[in-house]
Amino acid sequence: MRAGLHVATALKEILALDTGGLIIHLDLSRNFLGDSGTRIIGKAIRSSYSMVSLNLASNCIGEKPMAYFLSCLKRNCSITDVKLNTINGTNDNCITGPALDALSLLLSDNRIISIMDLEDTVLHDKGLKVILGRLGEVNKK
Repeated sequence: MRAGLHVATALKEILALDTGGLIIHLDLSRNFLGDSGTRIIGKAIRSSYSMVSLNLASNCIGEKPMAYFLSCLKRNCSITDVKLNTINGTNDNCITGPALDALSLLLSDNRIISIMDLEDTVLHDKGLKVILGRLGEVNKK
């Protein structure tokens, strides 16, 4: 098990406790969480009500685990700032395919997130169109 996976498992246990808002900002960037660690973090944030900011930049997150994470983020009602970007082109996080579909659903339903960093996540034109389309829908409401 990689170090990042140990971090994710420990964090899930900490967030499951009634910490009374102990963890508000969490930076796990460049922690090599990978697919398994990302799934664990996803499960943990579903029931976290105190965390406001989460940074998972450059964690080698594939499109299916990213899709799962984004669907968990959709259920969270406290995180306003999330960073999923790739730093300096290393340890890519990927938002394509199912992850792009999950991002679209998140953007259509979530009114809590105000900052989302997706730099260098392989969005391409299709991803940009999805984001701009969802932002346009929010603007009309």
